[in-house]
Amino acid sequence: MFIFWIAGIAGITLPYDGGRKKGNDWQIMLAVLFPPYPIFWLIYDMYMQHRYMTKD
Repeated sequence: MFIFWIAGIAGITLPYDGGRKKGNDWQIMLAVLFPPYPIFWLIYDMYMQHRYMTKD
């Protein structure tokens, strides 16, 4: 679970190509203080990427 927590935090703070962060500052703070949040965010982000890739 620690690895998924760190992966979720990395995903939230990962910048887009334009240099903006994926997450807001409150999401980063919540990810550090509430460890289940980045795990759920990671699952949601994977789902959204899957929907984007399978879209016509």
